[in-house]
Amino acid sequence: MSIDSSIADELVTSGSPVVKFPTIGEKVRLRIQSVTKSQETDFDTGSPLTYSDGNPRWQFIFAGVNVDTGDECRLFAKGGMLFAIKEAFRAANAKPEVDGELVVKFSETKPASNPRFNDIKVFQARYTAPAPVANLDEL
Repeated sequence: MSIDSSIADELVTSGSPVVKFPTIGEKVRLRIQSVTKSQETDFDTGSPLTYSDGNPRWQFIFAGVNVDTGDECRLFAKGGMLFAIKEAFRAANAKPEVDGELVVKFSETKPASNPRFNDIKVFQARYTAPAPVANLDEL
């Protein structure tokens, strides 16, 4: 059974603008509203991507508000960026929560092992859990 391609296209293309990091030093401060996990897809065909062993290539999509601009946005985390984000959660001894603040910065590039590929983007990340809300019933 297949899904109507116009509906599928709308699901893939709709949503808040995506955060991009075109130059070294760019960063985003994202107040998290949701996190989802999805399989990466090929930009040209929309087909799901897998590793050579057949396992899916996963990415995490952080949706929220850019603290600096107030605009809604999405951050697609995979590869080195995802590694930096995971390290930020470990350093904060926390899991992602609604209203937590995730800061991601494009800090540098490293040469690709294959000269036909683009240089590798290196990211740094920091996470701050949301402040606890006082329980007024306990007063």
